[in-house]
Amino acid sequence: MKKQLIRVTKVKVLMIGPKPPPYGGVATFLKSFIKQSSIQEGYEVNIYQTGKRNATTPFIIQLILEIILILKFIFFRRYHRYDIYHIHTASYYSFLRNIPYVYVAKNFSNGKVILHIHGAEFDKFYGKACGWIKYLITKTLNISDSIIVTSKSWINKIESICGVRKDIYSIPNGFDPNKFQSISQQETRLKLGLPRDKKILINIGHLEEYKGQKYLIEAIADVVKWRSDFQVYIIGSGSLQEKLYKLISDLKLENFIIFAGGNKPHDEIPYWLNSCDLFILPSIAEGNPTVMFECLGCGKPFVGTKVGGVPDIVISEEYGLLCEPANSKDLAEKILYGLTKEWDSKKIIKYAEQFTWENIARKVVEVYENTLKT
Repeated sequence: MKKQLIRVTKVKVLMIGPKPPPYGGVATFLKSFIKQSSIQEGYEVNIYQTGKRNATTPFIIQLILEIILILKFIFFRRYHRYDIYHIHTASYYSFLRNIPYVYVAKNFSNGKVILHIHGAEFDKFYGKACGWIKYLITKTLNISDSIIVTSKSWINKIESICGVRKDIYSIPNGFDPNKFQSISQQETRLKLGLPRDKKILINIGHLEEYKGQKYLIEAIADVVKWRSDFQVYIIGSGSLQEKLYKLISDLKLENFIIFAGGNKPHDEIPYWLNSCDLFILPSIAEGNPTVMFECLGCGKPFVGTKVGGVPDIVISEEYGLLCEPANSKDLAEKILYGLTKEWDSKKIIKYAEQFTWENIARKVVEVYENTLKT
């Protein structure tokens, strides 16, 4: 492995995006990325924080705050003196609010712009956009010096919008091995007050359509026909909470599926992951879910859908199982198989080592170096 050279003068990087709280995949990326030694050795990184500071902030208030942030970025010259602008975005409103940062950085600085797309539904966002919004999206992609996506499958999707280019890089998310590591299952279940005599399935995610909890609930209705020695815990909050409650009630699954609440302290998540026998993420759209790497880092098998970057990571049944999206029957079969399979926790942890944040940071450094040369 090449040793990172330490520069006499560090490259100045401005990362534009959210940081905790609240937690999310992009915020976790920023927070974790800047701590890595390969970044600190050769780069001076500052964060220009955008996005919500509080999960309950009303949209109109957030919109006003975002406009103020954009104006501040435009008129304060100290933000125009960076070598690299690493702009983190997703889809829909997230992408639209980041367009001004791309244009200002390109026109008011001598720095390079790297657009980092984390969104799970970017292709749908583009497909639904009206003509002038599509033009803005395409133009924004094309004026960026480099583009980072979270899985190989997204390279073709981005190229279908902006054309074929050599500077689109696929870099997955990662995990902190100091936090997400194997802990005694009995110990974590005791700490969380979970049953020690049952198989436990965990789902962590926003209670929104694209996360697919509906299909997990429907799958459990099939699983209970074959076995009853398990408990499912769903952790998260969102707009579908009441509908999901009703679905559980309609299917008479109250004894099998428990909502464990949302907004768990981030330090508590490793205990939930280590408590489970299977982690389930039945998404119908994904980028590259951070919780997948955290799950594998704890030595737990990941059951997910064939969307986004998930198939790039779950490449063998030694690490997890894949099912078709929006297919509760297929998911039920994978759960039943996963509950009977003997999993090798040590092998899963060994495989996950390549996705530590330090290794991911090294991949980003390669993008920085390539981009600076252009």
